[in-house]
Amino acid sequence: MKKTIKIGMTFTILLFVFSSCVNLKEVNDYSTASATSLKKIEEVKYSFTQHCLDRCEFESLRSFDITNGCNCDIYQRADSVTIKIYNLVHGYFNSLTKLSDNELTEYKFEDLSNAITEGDFGGIEIKDEHVTASSNIGRIILRAVTDSYRKKKIKEYVGKANNDVLILITKLQDILGKNLYGELEFKKTKNYTYHKERLLEGGLTDFENRQLILAYYDELSDINDKQKQLEILVESFEKVKTGHQELNDNLDDLTNKELKDVLIGYASSIKDIISEFNKLKD
Repeated sequence: MKKTIKIGMTFTILLFVFSSCVNLKEVNDYSTASATSLKKIEEVKYSFTQHCLDRCEFESLRSFDITNGCNCDIYQRADSVTIKIYNLVHGYFNSLTKLSDNELTEYKFEDLSNAITEGDFGGIEIKDEHVTASSNIGRIILRAVTDSYRKKKIKEYVGKANNDVLILITKLQDILGKNLYGELEFKKTKNYTYHKERLLEGGLTDFENRQLILAYYDELSDINDKQKQLEILVESFEKVKTGHQELNDNLDDLTNKELKDVLIGYASSIKDIISEFNKLKD
């Protein structure tokens, strides 16, 4: 009888451990997909600085003149603050991935050395809430490294970071979906105006007109592809945000089957959106 009880207790313990690992696996899958989604920013072949350079080239072609360099300082500042926010959020999800997999976290401390500050950076407004969120996430990531947080500390890690993570991801969505998307919209308008003016001027052969029209549509297609990339990223980041909020709301019961199913759903949705991004890029 005692032997039977002992076996039963052992089975119960193993079942509990297995159940916990399964749910942490779902946290791991979600955080891995989120980190992968965020990293797609690096694959967008456009930036504020590139927009500035394209604009200079466009103006030179339009006026049949050249300049001695372009002043892109404000655009470079916009790219700089975007990269800083991205590094923090991406670093956070990388750490969560390692924590949920019981791995030692490895994070480059220099990524946190240049904190963002309040101000206007090429049309990107950084407010006090963004500065505070960045500072908080930086401290949370460093604690994950130095304090040896593991599975049992995920509740504290996610709970402390949730609000700041949502603030920073929302800012990334605004930067990509509004600021950078808007620059591409401006480029689209300029491209149309330039080619339309050339056609209306006349004096071109039929062949030259055809080449001009083909060039316009090639450029338009490239701009539309880049805008679609940004739209996809904004959509995937929304899934990352809602998934993180769901995880945060259920931290008191990480073995909850409903939470497991929800995280599976978010991880799957994020992966599907990533696939859509990859197909467009290819």
